Amino acid sequence: MVPAPATRPLVVEGLRLLTMVGRGGEGEVWEVRDARDHRRALKLVRPDCLASPEETIARGRWLVHIDHPALVRVHRSGLVSGGVFRSARVGPSRSRLPPPPAHDGHSLDGWGFVEMDFIAGESLASAEADPSVLERLEPLSEALDLLHAGAWSDGVPLVHRDVKPANIVEDADGRFVLVDPSTLRGLDTDDVTRVGTPLFRAPEVMAGHTTTAADVYSFAATIVALATGLRGRDLANLLRDPGLLDLPRGVRRALSPAPGERPVSCRAVLEQGETITIPVLLPWERDPQAKEQRGETAGGPPPAAGALAPGSGDSDRWLGAQDGPSTPAQPATPGWPPPAGVPEARQPHESRGWLSPVAGRPRPLAGALWAVVAAGVFLVPAFAVAGNPDPQQILVTCAGAAAVHLLASIVLGRSVLLAVMLAPVAWAGLIANRMGGSGSRRAWSQTLLLPGCTMLAAAPPTAALLRVQDSGLVALDVPVTVEQVAMLGVSALLLALGAAGLGAGLGAVFRLLGLPLWILGAGALLALCVIALIPALLSGRARLLARFAGDTITSAAELARAPRPVRTTAG
Repeated sequence: MVPAPATRPLVVEGLRLLTMVGRGGEGEVWEVRDARDHRRALKLVRPDCLASPEETIARGRWLVHIDHPALVRVHRSGLVSGGVFRSARVGPSRSRLPPPPAHDGHSLDGWGFVEMDFIAGESLASAEADPSVLERLEPLSEALDLLHAGAWSDGVPLVHRDVKPANIVEDADGRFVLVDPSTLRGLDTDDVTRVGTPLFRAPEVMAGHTTTAADVYSFAATIVALATGLRGRDLANLLRDPGLLDLPRGVRRALSPAPGERPVSCRAVLEQGETITIPVLLPWERDPQAKEQRGETAGGPPPAAGALAPGSGDSDRWLGAQDGPSTPAQPATPGWPPPAGVPEARQPHESRGWLSPVAGRPRPLAGALWAVVAAGVFLVPAFAVAGNPDPQQILVTCAGAAAVHLLASIVLGRSVLLAVMLAPVAWAGLIANRMGGSGSRRAWSQTLLLPGCTMLAAAPPTAALLRVQDSGLVALDVPVTVEQVAMLGVSALLLALGAAGLGAGLGAVFRLLGLPLWILGAGALLALCVIALIPALLSGRARLLARFAGDTITSAAELARAPRPVRTTAG
């Protein structure tokens, strides 16, 4: 926070200014105290960012009626005018303080103001990745839909126009609260402006077409940002091609560039999915050409216009990066997000290093590396059992392989229960996620990899049976050797990796040869779905199980597709 500058009155509209908690393109946000010493937040809006005085007063009457736990409570809103304010208020005036003193050359006459509850908490501008964020955003989806329905505005639909993580604060009770109501506009106005943060702004807003569908787009983009932890250019790449991430259908539809193709409500965005699958990027899997967009380095480009002032501490708590003054609508700029050279609004975000989640961009070499790890986990203990006479060394080797197996699942955020109960399925899914691609591509890769992983997983039990057979304790006739099982598993794995990772030409040959592997894998996965049906029904996870089975079947379409390259932005 920064202290009140000398160019500001000590008292504005009966509110004592304490510290500035945010500064952006539209104006400033202050922590203030009212006449009863209640803690409040005061948004001061520059005159060139305001609508007409009549609309500002009318909108103020609507703001004070908004009553929802996911929306900040507004107490007053209006225009500052020589210490005599014109505002909408709830109940009688509570101000007993004198009007603001005159300051030569620094008058706030004509500025807008919004007095709100002060939400003690941090904004989500730099929040960690949270794949379960869909459930936590349900109250906000309801609140936005009520705004769009005109619940507090005499039936006139209201559009927030700047839904983004930086404008959402997590309060002391863990609830998400959308702040900065100064951007709200009624759809009955002719004041068409391009307010909003470019990264989260719907494409049609650039052409001056703002409807409730624009908020639906911004809400979906916010979901992706919070679920993945991505910001800046990484998030922009993902929003260009939502198919790179395993998004629920509602979120994917809401990110359509065509407003008519989006869900009709924010609630509908959440209803068509429960979770988002987030792959994790390890150091050796990083794209050397990718730039870290969560925070600028010393030699990086300057912050976008309207970014938070340096040294403002936790100033992102209340006011995120803005676009600057509201401007008349201009013809739409081709491409979305803005092309290189157009400033991108960036949010402060600390890198989380090697556990940073990324979009599912195709990385065949990363998948091949993890396939080698999987082969080692299964084959090292198998050959130890087959050829080592020392039981203690066998035990140590098997324990080490088991530790690597479980550690891989833990570090990469995979299911430990699945790793214990169905190791081949766990490794097939892990390798497929390391290879990346769209959700359908990863489902196809997992199905294709499963037979090879199953053969590799059969190597240790085969070695154990052969050891028992050699001991003569039990009459057994094992028809294969460990070497044969290992060769079959490695060959199937290499064929699957070639089919999933190679492009046109040779890749098409591998995909055709790998078709029997996909059929075997799909049969095994669907059989497991049938076995797991009753437990899924009892635990309320039947929808997820059905979706998994459907994704497995429909992934057959990937047979004819080569891995898609990731489009990047210049810069």
